[in-house]
Amino acid sequence: MISVSARAFLRISCLGILGGMMLGVAVAADAVIMRDGFVITGRVTKERNLRGYSFDVVDDGPKVIIYSAHSRKGGKVEKNVPRPEYTAYKRAGRVGNSPPPAAGEFHAGDFDEHWRRTLEVRRPDGNYHEVKQLITYLDPYACQVDATSHRWRLAYHTSEMDPDQILRLLRNHPDLKEEEGKPDLAKRLAIVQFLKDTGWLTAARREMNSLPKLIPGNWPADQIERSDKLREELDTAETKYIIDELEAALKSGRYETATRYLAGYSPKSKDPAEITRLSVVKAQIETIRPKFEQTAHLLDDLLDRVEGGRAIHATVGGGLALLAVPRRKLAEPLATLVEAGHAVLQDLHPDSASRIELFRASAQQEMRRLNEGKKPINTPEQLLALAVTGWLKGSFGAETKPDAAVKCWKTRELAIAYFREDIGNQRQQMLDAYLTSGNPLPPSELAQVISLLPPPFPEDLSQPLGVEVKVADSDVKGIYKRETGTTIDAANAGVPFFLHLPPEYHHGRSYPLLIGLTHTTVPAEKFAALLAPYCDRNGYILATIDWTNQFDTDGYDISGSKHPLVTSVLRDLLRRFQIDPDKVFLFGLGEGATFAFDMGASHPDLFAGVATFGGMPKAEQFMHYWRNTQKLPYFVVTGEHGGGSVEQLRKVFEYWMPRGFPALMTMYKGRGVEWYTVEVGRMFDWMGRQTRARGTASLRLNEPIFEPWQILRPTDNRFYWVGTTEVKPAHLMSGRTIRNGLSPAHIAADIQQGNKIVVKAFGVRNVVIWLERNMIDWTRPVGVILNGQVPYGFRPHVMEPDLHLMFETLYRNQDRKMLFMGKFEFPVP
Repeated sequence: MISVSARAFLRISCLGILGGMMLGVAVAADAVIMRDGFVITGRVTKERNLRGYSFDVVDDGPKVIIYSAHSRKGGKVEKNVPRPEYTAYKRAGRVGNSPPPAAGEFHAGDFDEHWRRTLEVRRPDGNYHEVKQLITYLDPYACQVDATSHRWRLAYHTSEMDPDQILRLLRNHPDLKEEEGKPDLAKRLAIVQFLKDTGWLTAARREMNSLPKLIPGNWPADQIERSDKLREELDTAETKYIIDELEAALKSGRYETATRYLAGYSPKSKDPAEITRLSVVKAQIETIRPKFEQTAHLLDDLLDRVEGGRAIHATVGGGLALLAVPRRKLAEPLATLVEAGHAVLQDLHPDSASRIELFRASAQQEMRRLNEGKKPINTPEQLLALAVTGWLKGSFGAETKPDAAVKCWKTRELAIAYFREDIGNQRQQMLDAYLTSGNPLPPSELAQVISLLPPPFPEDLSQPLGVEVKVADSDVKGIYKRETGTTIDAANAGVPFFLHLPPEYHHGRSYPLLIGLTHTTVPAEKFAALLAPYCDRNGYILATIDWTNQFDTDGYDISGSKHPLVTSVLRDLLRRFQIDPDKVFLFGLGEGATFAFDMGASHPDLFAGVATFGGMPKAEQFMHYWRNTQKLPYFVVTGEHGGGSVEQLRKVFEYWMPRGFPALMTMYKGRGVEWYTVEVGRMFDWMGRQTRARGTASLRLNEPIFEPWQILRPTDNRFYWVGTTEVKPAHLMSGRTIRNGLSPAHIAADIQQGNKIVVKAFGVRNVVIWLERNMIDWTRPVGVILNGQVPYGFRPHVMEPDLHLMFETLYRNQDRKMLFMGKFEFPVP
């Protein structure tokens, strides 16, 4: 279960820190603020390691967090951050002397009235150990469990535990236990305080409301005062919870949910800070959605008036009546504008309505002028042009020229048709016809239109593909088993996965995507059910890949053969749903975490971040591939008793932390590889702060050290904007094997001032350079230096954007954010 090296992962005494940090006293804490705004609180300390690199550590009671204190890229420490003062309840006990049991399957009973239980550890060979455990420390934040029969101490967040079980334990603690038939008000209020501080607000409110009936009559003055104060605290906590949920609903585009939350809600709290927060949220709800509804109404009304679908007439009583009239046939360009306007109206969403804000303001002005009997400033064609160009190019691209709007719309239709066509010659003919039509959009505008395209095959949300599955022991609905459609690599068609869409999903709004890689013994649908509530709250599309089977007894291997499963699912979802390619995350559990470690390091330009619970980066591979994560954030969670994985994680973090790589590792004291409930919520907070590095963000950016991208497999051949199509065999691993002494191929590249591209390559026969629209100055000559010299026959020159390249690359990867307009390919001297 635990090796000596794993137990010594941190050379500081975890047991000593655990006791100090769990005392129920007011302790001045530290806060580490990472560059992305993610905050870690606890006691900042430095590992004492005389044999190598010493980690910077935040001790947070049940866990420690390893972070980088790099002077420019690491976290910044703030001292003396206030922490709540909790009351702790303890039981006397001592840790046993027997070694911790070997790894196996755990079966735990409930804690009894003396806070004891027996943990049965069943070995694969059929043998089992009984571990006697005792809760020796409990406060609303942390819980310490000691094995009285073994040298083993575990730490939990109290919120991980079952509220009913903790309530029963509290009532049996000597400090809180009542005499039979004699309810004690002070002890009952102490329990309410504990439940409230833990965050179990429903249980706390239930206990609080039961007290007047349970203990009738006049209460002592000090207990009345305490009760009133506790009610105020509970009111404030409940108000904060509601506002947190409202903010989460707004951030994830769930306006119907937010409106329901707010309807009739009257905050009990009088806390000024929470009242201010509520006012801000309420103002947003009462502004964004009505403005969206007004925008949709103005556009709908304009379309009806232009088409002649209805006419407005004065009635005898002085009001207005809508009379249906036959729709007339429209001439160009009006007919195309109306077609485009209906598409805009269908895709409009509160979070995307700002793209046609100029239309809303102008249409509203025209309605006022119409009611006042004044001559309009803009014609209906001009108003429709405003809506169409704003929608297709963004608010800054809106204009009143009908011809410009028609051009944008024809470009959009061409792009969608191109991405739907699977025959290469047909795609090329479409694009050639468009480019030679004499009326194509400039490349910069074309790229903007493409970045705002809808998915080429938007799914009918009323008839989802796949089969809805019922997950055992879960009430989560909306999980569908399905398969990928046609892929570039036909061998990877039909990849099975489970899909769950967030509430109120709409094709007119971009959503982040979480791809889940489960452990070999956890079904992918079960993994989806565990993650779905968090994805619902935060507005993530969720896909868990069914990558394991009964033959995967050895777990994940490093051959790379599983990688196409992820890329196929990603491409399939990008074709069908409105996903933000800059917000794609990978999350692995157990062996799935090992998969995620490798997938992220092999294809870092696909993801905004990688999160893992457990997992073990393969030493023979990651001793090279750790360099590939320099632009890719990792959120790693494991337990002190994680076995060999802990030792491997230490080696990786000893590379990452001194260099300021964007990685965090949380290690729970005395625990193994588990489903850490508290960390799932923290993971989503962390993910919400990450965005994929691309374009100039993937360059060296004045870093003194820029690690070269490592290549051990022929498929790991592109990193952001540089890559190769041919690696020398001598530098490649063979299947799952990496030969002793093997030197990986590697490429390092940067773009310096003056459009100067500098590349150093080793072990590859050629180098391919891909240029996004914002990576160079397209009006100036581009120079290239490869391995210290100008490539043979190359002369610096001004590059013309290659739209064939951009369209075909986009067809293959469906990445509407990373748009390549230029490409060089050189043999390596």
